[in-house]
Amino acid sequence: MANGDPWIGKQVGNYRIVEIINSGTFGSVYKGKHLLFEHDPVVAIKLPRATFHTEEEHSEFIKEAQLQRQLQHQHILPILDAGFQNDIPYLVTKYAAGGSLRDRLGKCNGQPLLIYEAFVILTQVGQALHYAHQYQSSVVHRDLKPENILFDEKGNVMLADFGIAVLLSSIGTGLVGSGGTPPYMAPEQFEGLASPKSDQYALGCIAYELLTGWKLFSIPNPTLEAWWYHHAKVEPVPPRQYNPQLPTHIEQAILIAISKDRVKRHRDVSAFIQAMTGTKEQRIVEGVVPFDAGYLSSTTTKPPVGTTLLTYRGHSTGAMAISWSPDGRHIAAGAGDKTVQVWDAATGQVLMTYPGHTAWVEAVAWSPDGKRIAAGAGDETVQVWDAATGQALVTYREHADSVRAVAWSPDGKRIASGSFASGSFGVNIWRILTGWRQLPGRPMGDASPLAHGIRRCRCGML
Repeated sequence: MANGDPWIGKQVGNYRIVEIINSGTFGSVYKGKHLLFEHDPVVAIKLPRATFHTEEEHSEFIKEAQLQRQLQHQHILPILDAGFQNDIPYLVTKYAAGGSLRDRLGKCNGQPLLIYEAFVILTQVGQALHYAHQYQSSVVHRDLKPENILFDEKGNVMLADFGIAVLLSSIGTGLVGSGGTPPYMAPEQFEGLASPKSDQYALGCIAYELLTGWKLFSIPNPTLEAWWYHHAKVEPVPPRQYNPQLPTHIEQAILIAISKDRVKRHRDVSAFIQAMTGTKEQRIVEGVVPFDAGYLSSTTTKPPVGTTLLTYRGHSTGAMAISWSPDGRHIAAGAGDKTVQVWDAATGQVLMTYPGHTAWVEAVAWSPDGKRIAAGAGDETVQVWDAATGQALVTYREHADSVRAVAWSPDGKRIASGSFASGSFGVNIWRILTGWRQLPGRPMGDASPLAHGIRRCRCGML
């Protein structure tokens, strides 16, 4: 036993508990290591204080664990394992190295977060909730609060603790136990009702707290009845009274989300995020943090130079090469997943994925007219394709090593591509003509070395 905690050093399932992370009314969370796979990352092990003795209790826990494991989303904390230890249920999840939103708020000393920082958090939570609400018959979290909003080592949100989430039979409202944490509970939850609108209310409470530095209601020595009365009857202080720099439309979006009558709230969580971030009719795009740069430039809350305005996470591995289209409307990115993805620079919406390479894509370049994209990769090829349709046009195969750089000539008729070819500088210049069809690129005509080890090849000609 270490530090007075009887679980430290004990085995739970296939894991050994090594350190406590935090403890609360309902139980404790520990760091754990796999007993057999010693090099596996540290995990989090949640142990409730309750002991389950009946078959019904065991079955209900298993059902909840199976439900949580099915929720596969980049902003939902993944369940790795579950089971019982002497009738005590346990859950094993990914370890959230970045702590919780409550931890982050504790460092703010009652001051609001910067608007763009709050937007990133709220949008990622919104994406997770939107996914859960659309899942099969709809999954409602019912206990959304800063303690359940965790961060990974890169600062990305991982929404945790769907432990009292309810699988509803329809997108409507179902009769359930009250559950939840009173400062963030919608009025109807005190009456045993829960729906996606209840999660929206809780997210509105969190948005209020992030952007004002104050909780929605502060009640001395509160009882459950006092919380119900405030959520159901008392109008909150308008957010701009605490934070006058907050734009009016953000205040209005929050006030609609925390309406007493759930019918008066936003259509869904996605609509709430849209109303706050100024993305208008855009739906929440998977893997994208929507942000309206035009709105920011017109307010006193304009972020400093270097602020992240949008994060695109469509690739499954790291991006190695990025190129803007000449008109600035699109971005092409090549990555270790062997694809080039083209996406809208304003919204992050994926427009096309080109899967022609068989190794890491390490160089990407748009043609000057914006109609073609050239990409070089570890498969020693440069592939040129139509930026609008994804149709392959030319494959150039004259490199002897990974292609690390690609550039178009100003007239769009030639491409320079470089590699780590041994014995030379590894830079080739080759010619492209219009009127091509899909052909393997091969040198034609003079390919003799020029000055500084540069070669000229013509490929894909008809």
